Amino acid sequence: MDKNSWLILFLKQFWIFWLILILILTIIKIIPIYYPIIGYLIFYIYHRLSAKTELLYTKNTYIEEIIKKSNLKSFKYIPNFFFPITPLQFINLSRTKVKINHKISVNRKYIGNNGVCIDWIKYEGINNENNPILIIFPGLTGCIEDSYVFNIANECIISGGFNTCIYQMRILSEKLKVEKRYLFLMDDIDETLDEIKKEYGENKKIYAIGFSYGANQMVKYLGKINNIKNKINAAVSISNPYEFIISARLAFNKLYNRMLLMFLQEVVVKTKKNLEDLKINTDFILNTNQIKDFDDFLTAKLFGFSGADDYYRNVSCVHEMKNINIPLLCISAKDDQICFKEAIPYDDIKLNKNIALLLTSHGTHSCFIENDGLFGVKQWTPKVILSFLKAIDNK
Repeated sequence: MDKNSWLILFLKQFWIFWLILILILTIIKIIPIYYPIIGYLIFYIYHRLSAKTELLYTKNTYIEEIIKKSNLKSFKYIPNFFFPITPLQFINLSRTKVKINHKISVNRKYIGNNGVCIDWIKYEGINNENNPILIIFPGLTGCIEDSYVFNIANECIISGGFNTCIYQMRILSEKLKVEKRYLFLMDDIDETLDEIKKEYGENKKIYAIGFSYGANQMVKYLGKINNIKNKINAAVSISNPYEFIISARLAFNKLYNRMLLMFLQEVVVKTKKNLEDLKINTDFILNTNQIKDFDDFLTAKLFGFSGADDYYRNVSCVHEMKNINIPLLCISAKDDQICFKEAIPYDDIKLNKNIALLLTSHGTHSCFIENDGLFGVKQWTPKVILSFLKAIDNK
């Protein structure tokens, strides 16, 4: 993406304009320094007072029993004092990464020969081998190095006692292979779960957590295949896009959409040779500034679709929500600028007795940063997720 595109994009962000203007006026002493301080305090108070956490579910059902046991109604999300708004949460998400005293090892295991793999996370001195398994489905470019993935993995290993692994899609792999069909995304998950069952036993409990694109694929699997095969016992979905066409249209020309594109383009650089072997024009993909172009000329081609919209319709999990037959907790923020609240299938969630939706006013996309002491920051979601899963695991 060229410098002019980034400049135009930043100028379109209303909050950036006012922030820069206030800083300039303060520096040149047109306004006193305490004006922006007072303004920020008012701004934060507004965000705190407007912070609401709603819990939507069907009453008098199995999910209500789990909600009571996990005390989900008591979890209220309040944004961090220093980073209450979307851009500030994104910028400071890395600061929430927890520090641990254990030596970590990551044992990668490939599933078949198409690039799909799972990374088993082990802490020295902790043996969770015989405990229930927790599989994490990260966002499009997520891995153990990302704060939001590491934080929940750490919580599930230390506090939950789960035998934890992270799923990596083939599209992120240097060993990428494609059969020109969409179903392989579901097959990949199914074959991965088969490998886990084969190694740990058919009766081993498996729980799943998905973020963003990974949440979408996980939920689609739950409604399309797991409702018949019952390999996953319960799951949590965070910042799920649900309906890709809606999110794609609302995200057009937004700063966060361009940020996501930038990360995807970094993945293309790593897998460039494989993509060129599949006759994909990587030069065009690396120079476009629209994520729809990326999906038109790369993602849709990889998955055997005619174009981005065709791919969006087929990849969306929203059509499978009604078929989910295990406990599923969905967590979303109304101010999410990547997976928009307009795409959340409220009716499908309320009509399915197995699903609960925890909807916050703030928290943006997979961030949910809250205070940790006076100046510290941490993520709010790990404790919520663990409370939900432990309520199910202890039944």
